[in-house]
Amino acid sequence: MNEGAIKVLGILMFSGLIAYIGDMVGFRVGKKKISLLGLRPKQTATMITVAFGILITSLTMIFGLIVSDDVRVALFMIDNIKAEIREKEELNKTLTTEKRQVLQSVKDLNIEIIQKKKEIEKLTQFYKELKQNVIIIEINEIIAHVIIEKNTPYPEVVKKFEQLFKDSHEEIREKGIKTNPIGNTIEDYRKQINEKAKIIANSPVRFLLETVASSNLTLKSTPGNLFDIIALAETKIISAGETIKSPFYIDSDWDMQAIYNTTTIFFRQVEEFLISRKAFLNSDFFVHPIEIQEICQEIKKFDKRIYLQVNFNKNIYSLGPFNFRVEFLNAETAIDSTLKDKN
Repeated sequence: MNEGAIKVLGILMFSGLIAYIGDMVGFRVGKKKISLLGLRPKQTATMITVAFGILITSLTMIFGLIVSDDVRVALFMIDNIKAEIREKEELNKTLTTEKRQVLQSVKDLNIEIIQKKKEIEKLTQFYKELKQNVIIIEINEIIAHVIIEKNTPYPEVVKKFEQLFKDSHEEIREKGIKTNPIGNTIEDYRKQINEKAKIIANSPVRFLLETVASSNLTLKSTPGNLFDIIALAETKIISAGETIKSPFYIDSDWDMQAIYNTTTIFFRQVEEFLISRKAFLNSDFFVHPIEIQEICQEIKKFDKRIYLQVNFNKNIYSLGPFNFRVEFLNAETAIDSTLKDKN
């Protein structure tokens, strides 16, 4: 038996006990014919019975209040409970409405997500098709190169050609363009390799071998031999004694960063000049940043405006080496700073 049942049973037993006592008192008062307040004995007995009925109810309520929290709540907090119930019902209605709105929003979002996924799939397919047709390597673009030094014997020249083909094949494959197997490509070009190797072998000048794209290459290009070979003998592009002077000055009072930036711009102009003369610059740095920094430190020692000038003290050929001397010029003196071979 649970606690609630025990409390109810206790209240009932307590009520029965009080009723029994009231009935006994009323019976005895009626039997003795007691008269109170000038009333007749029968009326007195009735009044006592009514009084005990009121007492029974009062004591029952008091007992219930003592032993049961539920009774206290029912008697004194029922209005508050009803008000809370009404508030909860209103809150439940509001939450139910919001739930429907949220579920509808989720439904709308799911529909939008499905639409966006379809759009993404279309864009992905479009990008894939577009990528397939984008030119990866343009016609006549250099793919790879090797340099053959002076007086190289015929077998070594052939190896250089084969190395050029392997490098070209690897470069094309890395860009995602389909090609024939490298062994097949070399054999297809074998006659051309042998003929050119005979011409270049034991030559008194250096040669630059290049492979260039024979057409615009895309990811949809048909596998095949996709490049041509070009052999360039090095030629003189700058005579000894030729100079290049900077069009702007450098002030030693500038901060080091400004001097460095201006010096770097000048060497870029020298590099562009060499390229315009068909120089083949095969180096990450035309002038290394450390060397530029050293030149800037020397410029800082002056207290005047400095003009930079490059002096080519030897004939310069298309394949280098690109030796030159940097001169610091001002109104009174010139100091030379010799740079080492760049290639």
